[in-house]
Amino acid sequence: KFFCISVDFCFSCMFRTLHHIASKRVGCRYASTDTAQLRRFGQVIAVKPGALDEYKQHHKAVWPKVLETIKKCNIQNYSIYTYGPNQLFAYFEYTGTDFDTDVQKMRQCPETLKWWALMENFVQPVKGAAPGDLWLNLEEVSHLD
Repeated sequence: KFFCISVDFCFSCMFRTLHHIASKRVGCRYASTDTAQLRRFGQVIAVKPGALDEYKQHHKAVWPKVLETIKKCNIQNYSIYTYGPNQLFAYFEYTGTDFDTDVQKMRQCPETLKWWALMENFVQPVKGAAPGDLWLNLEEVSHLD
């Protein structure tokens, strides 16, 4: 059985409601439920006016437990870029076999939840984000390994 996600997804400072991804699966020939397959994610979010510098300062020293949790949940190659004065673009790869379970693991880490709550002070959804979502997942149009 194969699956992949729809384009609707969020991540309260990346993962608050990642369960949206897993709950909106559609048929796809690229991802399998049986074996680990690399899944790439690209997202955008708005930064509240005047908050970019503080957001960037926090990300120069992401709490170690948060980074550890991200890695333990099969997320790698995670980067956030600025786009103009008030937007961010994020990219990460998921390499696990059970996205739902990995998302739940992240949500069970108290320090990660505190980090997300702190980051929510600096960001807001962009136009097109689903109600309750912060990050807007982008559709991958092309890829070259």
